[in-house]
Amino acid sequence: MTGINITGPTLTLRLRLEEPHDFRAVEELTRDAFWGLFQPVCDEHYLVHIPRGRPCFVPEPDGAGERATCPALPNGQWVT
Repeated sequence: MTGINITGPTLTLRLRLEEPHDFRAVEELTRDAFWGLFQPVCDEHYLVHIPRGRPCFVPEPDGAGERATCPALPNGQWVT
């Protein structure tokens, strides 16, 4: 798996291509980010889901980011 590491003073992020095991997490993150923002429901996560099953889908621009290290937060936990 290849990717790019971006390192800051307390955090290292790894940017890489999205893989099939990431799909559900990306859709859930999108849903949580947009739920109730403009209306009391959310369609954005479904819009992320739809293209993946289509023959015209180009996977190369799809990226994922993950935290590689953060000394201030144990066990790889995100602060939300």
